[in-house]
Amino acid sequence: MSECEARYPDEFRTFQRFDADYQIPEGESRAENLARVVDWLQEAHRYQRVLAITHGGTIDFLYRMATGIELHGGARIYSASNASLSVFKVRWPQVELVAYDIRLVA
Repeated sequence: MSECEARYPDEFRTFQRFDADYQIPEGESRAENLARVVDWLQEAHRYQRVLAITHGGTIDFLYRMATGIELHGGARIYSASNASLSVFKVRWPQVELVAYDIRLVA
């Protein structure tokens, strides 16, 4: 994150508002990313268990859905640590937080 902030300070500052419609140049907006996550959840919830290896943006949306935090905006992103485990129970459209940011490496 420090490299992004140093190389693209204006874009990084705008991104840090977690606005639904802000689109990083040649990227997608949070709203577009959320639509992909929702499509995936609607399909994945049909299975008893699903293992997903994903980036922090998806964890952020799942965490916000499970805890009732507004899906966009706010002061922070709930992305968890690298190489950590977060567990969610999905009974679409309900998302329940079971475990968050369990570190798997020392």
